Order: sequence, then C-alpha cells, then structure tokens
Amino acid sequence: MLRSRFLAGAAAGSAMATLPHQARAQSSAPLRVGTVLVQLYGAPYFATDAGAFAKAGFDTAVTSVNNGPEVAAALAGGSVDLGVIDLISAASAITKGVPLQLIAGSGLYRSSQPWQVITVAKDSPFRTARDLEGRTIAMVSIAGLALASTRGWLRQNGADPAKVNFVEFQQPAMAAALTRKTFDAAFIGEPFVTFDKNGANEMRVIGHPLDCIGDGYLVSCWFSTRSWLEQNRARKDRIVSAIYDTARWANAHQAQTLAILARTASINPDLLRGMVRVDYATATTPATLQPMLNIGFTEKLIPAIDAGTLLRA
Repeated sequence: MLRSRFLAGAAAGSAMATLPHQARAQSSAPLRVGTVLVQLYGAPYFATDAGAFAKAGFDTAVTSVNNGPEVAAALAGGSVDLGVIDLISAASAITKGVPLQLIAGSGLYRSSQPWQVITVAKDSPFRTARDLEGRTIAMVSIAGLALASTRGWLRQNGADPAKVNFVEFQQPAMAAALTRKTFDAAFIGEPFVTFDKNGANEMRVIGHPLDCIGDGYLVSCWFSTRSWLEQNRARKDRIVSAIYDTARWANAHQAQTLAILARTASINPDLLRGMVRVDYATATTPATLQPMLNIGFTEKLIPAIDAGTLLRA
C-alpha cells in the first residue's frame, strides 16, 4: 500500500507542480521549468514554493518527467525554458547537437551524505560488487549519471562492468520489483531509500556508487537553450540570482524543503524522516564540474570535455 500511495502521489505531484503558485507577482514573465521529482533535482520546487522566482519577476510552472534525458528532450523541443539535468546526460545531449547552455549549478554530492546508493532485496544473497557479475542492475536512465557511476563503482570494487546487465526502471517501483526478483540490484536515490526504510523496508544498501567519482562535486545543473537565452538576455542574471538565493535558503531550511518534497509527491512526511539530504551549490566552478565529466569520459558515455568550456559557452 505504501508503494502504491507513492506511485499515485508522484503522479499527483507532477500535476500539482504545473499549477500556478499562489505567491506570484502580478505582471510577471512566464517561466517553464522541467525537472525530475526526486531530491537531487528538487530545486525548482523549492524556488517556486519559497517565492524566489516570483520575487525575481517570474510566473513559474514546474513540470516533472522521468529522468535527465527527458528534461533535455523537453528543452530541445521547446516545451520548457529551463531544466535541471545531471551533468553527464546534459553533456551527452550537447555532443549530439542539442544546443543546451549551462547557467547554474544545483545538487552537490558529498561522500558524507550518500543520497544515491546501490541496493538489493533485503533477503538477497548479494553483498559485494563482484556478486553482481552476470546479474542485472536497474536504474532510472542508462544514459547518464546512474550508468557512469555504477560502472565506476563496479570497476573500483573488483567487478567487470561488461559482465553486468543494465535496465531502465522507474524509481518509485524499484524496491517492490527487487523483492519480486524482477532484477538483482538497483541504483536508487532519495527520497526513495528512506521512503522504503520507513515503510515496507524491502531493500538493503550494498554500495555508494558516487563515491568512486570523488567528493564535493556537482551532479545536477540548471540548463537552458542558447536560443532561449539569446531571446531573454535581460532575464538571465535575475534567474541565476534566484537559483542561488534558493540554494542558500534550501541549505539552511532542510525541514521546509523536506515538507515541500513530501507535499509535492502527496506523501506523509513521516515516511521521509531521517532522509540523507542534498546540499545545493551557491556557485559553479570548473573544479566542481570536472569530476562528473571525467567519469562520463572514462565510462565512454561522452567525449573528453573541459568543464571551463561549458561555463564559457
């Protein structure tokens, strides 16, 4: 029942997220934002709910999709103006000709806050990376962060990624699918890890894949398209200021951001109690971008990219 409530809530949250926000300023400019309804990509919900975009003069509508590549596709198709995407998925889209432009950083990864993990069913015999050779790992997308970091974690822990199968699967249903033996392991992030722990308790963590990349680096970033930015040059600085104002507020008000996530997904906030939290960047530098680009290159998902070129473009 808990799982079905979350799945229903996530769908309801996507619909809720597109509704006009009550605190919007009059005569404000429309701003359509695409993201994913998980903590790593949650900044657009915080910015809207806390009023940062409204104060900057924007009438904001947030729409959620399944993963980073879908956000990139929405940007390319013009259905959203801004989007929060994992850096590898965005870089992959750029190398394929999608005219994305990085405008600000978002979610940071710190090894002391492992909000993205590899899990197995609670009764599973698998306990190490090597145990997963010849097995199947599920993840929300096999085109970016999840695939690159899981391959890196497997390799770093003595397993051969070439001997592991990877499949796409929606995160809200992963824990239940693990118990049904639909696959053998899952790359899953908050709030789904804590939601399961406080509810059905069907999973067991066996690894922290993002640790293989480093510590204190950017995972997700805000992007737009070059054409939209060309048409909205006067607005860009206000948008970036609102993004980083939101990041400072979110870092200092974690109880409020947890409540926003729970409300947006229409779930009981008690089921998110103890959730490992994401810190949000208040500035973006090449040093915080490069680790993700490096793992994407190492795992052959993107060509070698100098992070400075993303900031200078």
